[in-house]
Amino acid sequence: MNQVRKGALLSFVQTIVHVVVNLLYVPLLLKYIGQSEYGLYQLVGSIIAYLSITQNLLSAGVLRYYCKYKSLDDLENAENTLAIAKRIYYIFSGVVMLLGLVMVFFFEKFYNGSLTLAEIQESRWMILLLTVTLVINLTSYVYTAALNGNECFFFIKVLGIIITLFQPITVIIFTIRSPYALTVVCIQTVFTLIEAIAKRYYCSKKMKVKIVYHHRDSALVKKIIFFSAGVFCAALADQIFWKTDQIILGRMFNTSVVAVYAVGAQIYTNYMPFGTAISGVFMPKVSRIYNTSKSTQELSDLFSKVGRISFMICALILTGFALFGLDFIPLWAGENFEIAYYIALTVMFPFTIDIIQNLGLTILQVENKYYFRARMYLLIAIVNIVATIVFVQWWGILGAAIATAASSLIGNGIIMNIYYSKVIHLNVKAFWVEILKVMPAIILSLALGYLILLIRCSNPWLELFVHIMLYVIVYLVSIYFLSLNDYEKGMLKALKNKIMRKI
Repeated sequence: MNQVRKGALLSFVQTIVHVVVNLLYVPLLLKYIGQSEYGLYQLVGSIIAYLSITQNLLSAGVLRYYCKYKSLDDLENAENTLAIAKRIYYIFSGVVMLLGLVMVFFFEKFYNGSLTLAEIQESRWMILLLTVTLVINLTSYVYTAALNGNECFFFIKVLGIIITLFQPITVIIFTIRSPYALTVVCIQTVFTLIEAIAKRYYCSKKMKVKIVYHHRDSALVKKIIFFSAGVFCAALADQIFWKTDQIILGRMFNTSVVAVYAVGAQIYTNYMPFGTAISGVFMPKVSRIYNTSKSTQELSDLFSKVGRISFMICALILTGFALFGLDFIPLWAGENFEIAYYIALTVMFPFTIDIIQNLGLTILQVENKYYFRARMYLLIAIVNIVATIVFVQWWGILGAAIATAASSLIGNGIIMNIYYSKVIHLNVKAFWVEILKVMPAIILSLALGYLILLIRCSNPWLELFVHIMLYVIVYLVSIYFLSLNDYEKGMLKALKNKIMRKI
């Protein structure tokens, strides 16, 4: 099994581990630090997320040109790309520290009326620590780029799984004694440092990747910065899109309201990785196709193949949550969080389009045409802010989710599909034809899922477990017999044979 397949498989394992851990982690965190502290943690996280986009400022550009030179066997320029990026990231680290200090000052001014003095003081320390965490990530990104460029997906994913497992366990152990959001942030910083050290060691000692400054290359710097500007704008738009709701709710209401919205946000953010797990390992392959054959048809076929598999996975999560989420949320987070079900579901439906077409963003990056998506998404994000402020006054907390869903549908569902078709020349029609072929199995599964809801058990957790297990079986059987094509069945057969040989 090659690195790409291992990476894709481990991406799903990591995603499942992440989701399962979160399902256990969130209610425990709510239990030990309380709803207000949890809301404060989410609020500060939403604010610092704007600063975290500096991690993406050069990341896409560095990875693109490193992969390009690797695909052309130009090792000198590949090494030089990493060395130049490393120098720039050190400069950015100083800028980030300065911006973190500015955020500390303005946080108190902005939230003076809605947060208590103790909450403001705790938040200032959290912002400082999270800033340090960002600096650690910035100074170690070149090693992440080198690992991805060399397709070391097995190490990256296994390390991610380990961090995903042990960080929450450590958080719970320490918050039992010190039930504060600041405790959570301290532990996050420690694990970020551990992860950075592990990547640097593996990259330098095991992979023998060299980061050598061979020569000054102003043209490359300009290319990286120009290319990354689009990705940076898109990252900024993403933060506005997904984090501003909580900032607005914190300003208009309080941390308890933020906590309720954050529970719904946990659902749709955990939903995201299921669709993007496959596309995340295809940057090197897309780069090879574009830099060698430049075959639009080959990219379109890959776009459709990855989209179909992503959709089949996403549809299981989406329909399952639609059926059983209203029973799950009160059991998981508490009776006060039922509206989180409607918040999550409202956003998940249109967001599915963006998730299953995630490979399109990789193609845009490789073809250096990401800037359009960035500008469009930034404009849509600003519209989302205005709509959120208005809709919250009309429909309360659910209004924020409606604004986000409508903006996502316009941007990702309509505008980007037109751009993929007219400018990138991907066969978008064929993509959606392939997606529609999956729908009969999904409709049948939903119909049988409603019948499964009629099964009752005395214990609500047992009942939910029985419902989910039965639905998963029904869904998988329906997909296999009604939707899978020969290529997908061949993939399953190859995976089964691989597992059997290992056994």
